[in-house]
Amino acid sequence: MRLAILGGTSEIAKDLILSLRLNNEPYEVDIFSRNKSDFQNWLNLKINSPKFQSKNIIKKNISYG
Repeated sequence: MRLAILGGTSEIAKDLILSLRLNNEPYEVDIFSRNKSDFQNWLNLKINSPKFQSKNIIKKNISYG
């Protein structure tokens, strides 16, 4: 499944990104965010967390602007 997430720094988008790990279906995710540093910091914190397993997110494209 391919998803596009607009407003990647919103709480709803963050919750969706985290909930994708609960499904067994592979995802290709395009994430659009205006605030590069905040989103990258959040994403790095979550990816490095032992609770966050992103094996099913096979590709992510992040755009800023």
